[in-house]
Amino acid sequence: MKVVLMKDALTKAIITVTTLLVLGTLSVPVVSADDVIDPKIERRDIVTPDIDDESYEITLYYGSYKVDGFQSNSSIGIRGAYHFNSFWFSELNYAQSKISDETFEGLGFPSILEDESVTFYDLSIGANVLPGQFFIGSGYAVNVDTYLIAGLGKTAINEQDFTTLNIGGGVRILPTDWLSVHLDFRDYIMEESVLNSTKSHNMAFSIGVGVYF
Repeated sequence: MKVVLMKDALTKAIITVTTLLVLGTLSVPVVSADDVIDPKIERRDIVTPDIDDESYEITLYYGSYKVDGFQSNSSIGIRGAYHFNSFWFSELNYAQSKISDETFEGLGFPSILEDESVTFYDLSIGANVLPGQFFIGSGYAVNVDTYLIAGLGKTAINEQDFTTLNIGGGVRILPTDWLSVHLDFRDYIMEESVLNSTKSHNMAFSIGVGVYF
């Protein structure tokens, strides 16, 4: 009797397992290689110009220079930079402008200037704090560096030399690996102004074109 019961139990177990296997096989779909979705993503070929391997950069620039208390005038100058790495650089700057007291003369005051020419030169240290890119069309990327800069120099105004601290910043755009375009702002701070002994802030804005070599 026990043998018969064991056989019945074994038969039921085999039937149960076989049923589960069949149902499992039927519930899992068979996926062929043809049914697999192969996404086709078109990759854009983007050309990114690198900065030239040379570390020297010469920039000619034109802009405006405003002596504190006077009208702004055009300025022209040249900058020579040495790039220590992709972050730090040093810069030597020389520029000329002029100063005019036409406003004072127009108000009936006598001229206070013996020389209208302005010359300023300085040595500065800069840092590229925000590198980036922008795209021209769909296949050309242009490198852009936003930088901060500060330095010390001299400003010759009205036959006097003033020790000058300059602070500022700008944007350097690199259309190619050897060409650069600069948009630059500087505040030239002197302990004494042309008009009196108080501190003066002389603002300069410029746009320049440079080359690496």
